[in-house]
Amino acid sequence: LHAAADEGNEERVRRLIALGANINIWDKSGYTPLAYGCTHGHVNVVCALLQLNADIEYVTKTGYTPLMIAVYHGHITIVKILLEHGAQVNNFTDTYEVSALTFACLNGHEELIQLLLEFGANMEHRTQNFTALMIVSMHGYVKIASLLVNLGAKIDMPHDSNESPLTLAVRNGHVEIAKLLIEQGANIEKINAMGYTPLMQAACAGHKEIIELLISKGADVNARTDQTGETALSLACNYGFLDIVTCLLMARADIQLSNPLIDASYNGHLDVVRHLLNTAAEVQAKTRTGETALTCACENGHTDVVDLLLQFGAELEYNIKQGITPLMIACRSGHLSTVKYLISKGANINHQEEVFDHTPLSFACTAGHTAIVEELLKHGANPHHKLKEHKNIEKWTALMIASMHGYIEIVKVLLNFGARINMPLDNNESPLTLAVRNGHVEIAKILVNQGANIEEINIVGYTPLMLAACAGHKEMIELLISKGADVDARAEQTGETALSLACNYGFLDIVTCLLMARADIQLSNPLIDASYNGHLDVVRHLLNTAAEVQAKTRTGETALTCACENGHTDVVDLLLQFGAELVH
Repeated sequence: LHAAADEGNEERVRRLIALGANINIWDKSGYTPLAYGCTHGHVNVVCALLQLNADIEYVTKTGYTPLMIAVYHGHITIVKILLEHGAQVNNFTDTYEVSALTFACLNGHEELIQLLLEFGANMEHRTQNFTALMIVSMHGYVKIASLLVNLGAKIDMPHDSNESPLTLAVRNGHVEIAKLLIEQGANIEKINAMGYTPLMQAACAGHKEIIELLISKGADVNARTDQTGETALSLACNYGFLDIVTCLLMARADIQLSNPLIDASYNGHLDVVRHLLNTAAEVQAKTRTGETALTCACENGHTDVVDLLLQFGAELEYNIKQGITPLMIACRSGHLSTVKYLISKGANINHQEEVFDHTPLSFACTAGHTAIVEELLKHGANPHHKLKEHKNIEKWTALMIASMHGYIEIVKVLLNFGARINMPLDNNESPLTLAVRNGHVEIAKILVNQGANIEEINIVGYTPLMLAACAGHKEMIELLISKGADVDARAEQTGETALSLACNYGFLDIVTCLLMARADIQLSNPLIDASYNGHLDVVRHLLNTAAEVQAKTRTGETALTCACENGHTDVVDLLLQFGAELVH
């Protein structure tokens, strides 16, 4: 029956129904024979099915009625037939609340809209909060908009609506509809969810003709959003619409409101920046957080804008929060051409910010910008400068920063410019300890080959080998051993060794590696550390390598007592198998 209706075969449809076929049977999409007839515009089939009492309101799985389907496909004759047979004109889907009129408006079917309205369609029904007039205004259907307006459609929306017919027409550049709506009294200062007026929306979208229309109708060129303080001018500058910027300035938009120069500079709109500067924009205007046009241009690498701003007197060494300069911003953001230009203009290459004493070089190292690091060093950046002690940062140099982050090429560049490899005794870290702790083997190799002290200890008395053992970096362990690291070095205060630390953290592969390098199994009680933390495989390996099962700490604990303390029953069992004393 579906196939017959789909093909428009009225005779077959009637015959199948006469033979007992269910007239309202639906397929997997919820389509009935009537829905198929409406889809393909088969008037004869639709009439036959209605004559045979097909359900005129049966909905598909998507909630569409036969009337909605016919409207969607533009079959006006079928729409009229359905309406005359009593189809409900104002039914709508559960999802999105789409009605027959919604479909007609979306597709711009003027005749269908007129027909639906004649049969009582509600033109104020909202689909996703959009009325019929809002839909046609958005799509630019001028004649339909005029029809709806003439029939009394509401032009302005309630306060709870984020849009109106005018805002939608404006945003999509439909000048004639905007003109129609304004002539009918539309509120030209209506704001949307973001606080934008129609003029602001037109500025965002670059619709100059709409801008001119709204200005001619008295739109406030200096209206500002409540939350962000944006204006039509700042938005036009943000998007780089020079013609609209010019138009707004001619309408006496206030150039000092909302930092339009900063918006244009941030986005690299050179022509707009030039026009604003030539129209007396304040080159040193600041945002609430202290950014200027120059700092914003540097952040995004707009070197041509930077050049122009400096020509108009922007401060080369202006400090934003914590004393950060334009050069630092460009270095941190990775804009080499901007960095080169600022250096050529005399920017202070060794300026220090106020919190950590960061310099342009340390910013570039932190962000991993190798070419900028090299450029700074070529022009006299100090590779030995240390940051302030602060929380986890302890007098770090550029080489330490690069070593910690694993930036191999930056490490090479810094070493080529004479960066110090070994730190004074008052430093808690060195480039090597940072590389080791973070598992950067290639950097560790470079540093060791350049003379880094492989027995240097950090604040807790750990050598690089111990740090690698704590972190589980086997390849690093192998490198350090191959370079002669002392496998039995002990922390002065705790007596820990690389082996005991590896046992403590349960790194069996590192324990094996250290034992193969003849680490002393009797130093610092590695069996006790492994037993205390329940590392069964490590305990087994140590016992098989002749660890003393009854070894004691200074306070008399054994591997067995430690395993019992933490409930590691499997370790307890193994220790007893190897002769641990049950009564201690």
